[in-house]
Parts: sequence; structure tokens; C-alpha cells
Amino acid sequence: MLGMIKIGIFVALLVAVGWFSYQSGQDSIRADMAEAVKVATDKARKEEQTKQDEVNEIAQQQQDNLQNINDQLVADLSKLHNRSNKRHLPKDNKATCKSATGANLSSPDAGFLIREAARADQLRTALKACYEYADTVSKPVK
Repeated sequence: MLGMIKIGIFVALLVAVGWFSYQSGQDSIRADMAEAVKVATDKARKEEQTKQDEVNEIAQQQQDNLQNINDQLVADLSKLHNRSNKRHLPKDNKATCKSATGANLSSPDAGFLIREAARADQLRTALKACYEYADTVSKPVK
């Protein structure tokens, strides 16, 4: 009977040691996993912030360019106030179109062309910003 008690105590100790070892291993795995997640999260946040700073710079540059385009548009349109609203060419140029220039355009026609040029510049600026954005968010961060 004393032998059975010793065997029982030994088995109980063996189970207890096994259970504590298992728990210790699980705690170690959880701690390692938590550390790996923290490192990966910190790295991802740093990369996100770096890319966001670059994207903000691209957006600010686009806004500055659009402001410059709009300022130039307003300045160019204001110059047209003294121009005639009539559409005509000088008589000597009608047949041959020699020396025909933008100076011969009427105010509405010149205004149309100025607005279209500004619109083209706005689209070009937007496309450039779009490409820069796509390049920024798709490139790996060093």
C-alpha cells in the first residue's frame, strides 16, 4: 500500500510538473507572439506615417499648383476686358490669314481658349499628383 501511495505521489508530481511546464511554454509563446505583433505594428505605423507625410506633401504641391493656375487664369481673363467682343479679322488677312495671331481674337474667343488652357493645366496637375500618389503608396519603405 505504501508503494501505491509513492507511485500516486510520483504520478501527481509528474502531472504537476508537466502542467506547469505546459503553462510556462504557453506563456512564453504568448509573450513572444505579443512582442512580434508589437514590433510589426510599430513598423507598420512608422511606414504609414512616412507615406502619409509624402502624400500630404503631394497634395499640398497639387493645391499650390492649382492656385497658381487659377491666379494666372484670373490675370489673363482680366486682360481681356479691353478687347473687342466682335469676331472679325482685318480685311487684308481674311483670304490669306497672313500674320493672324491671338491678338486678332475676340474677347469671348480668347476667354474660351484661356479657360481651356487653364483646364488642361489643372488636369495635367491632377494627373501628375495621381501618379505621384500611386508611386508613393506602392513603393516599399526603407
